[in-house]
Amino acid sequence: MTGCQAPSHLAQGRRRSARSAAAALLLFTRTQREITGKLYHEAQQAVDSPEVRERYAKLGADPFPMTMDRFDAYIRSELASNARLVKAAHITAQ
Repeated sequence: MTGCQAPSHLAQGRRRSARSAAAALLLFTRTQREITGKLYHEAQQAVDSPEVRERYAKLGADPFPMTMDRFDAYIRSELASNARLVKAAHITAQ
């Protein structure tokens, strides 16, 4: 058996579920802003292409582009939220 055998949220009729996922390019913090800007621009053009939009639609996903600064804030917020969850659930590394 390969891949996930569970039906997708879309197949289950949950078009707007409370799940989120991010696809991103993560770079070293010391990467020059000129380089990150070029990569951001190219990635945004790819996400805006009809082919990628069609693939997202088949997955039941909606692209939610963010500026680089907004994505940085999003990542920091997600890390803090997950850290609180791990602490509250007493999850430890094994």
